[in-house]
Amino acid sequence: MPVEPLPRFTTDRQHLPPAQRRRLTRSSSTLCPGLRTGLFRPGLRIKGLRVAPGI
Repeated sequence: MPVEPLPRFTTDRQHLPPAQRRRLTRSSSTLCPGLRTGLFRPGLRIKGLRVAPGI
């Protein structure tokens, strides 16, 4: 499944300072392969809720 950025995302990215744009590019290179395959590296998985008062 191809993942394409929405126009709003592209516009917002263009307004980021260069350092933040580089950081976003590095983060995206970690996340995007998982979006394509549905398989995420262990550090990106959502942990289950164990026990919390009131739940």
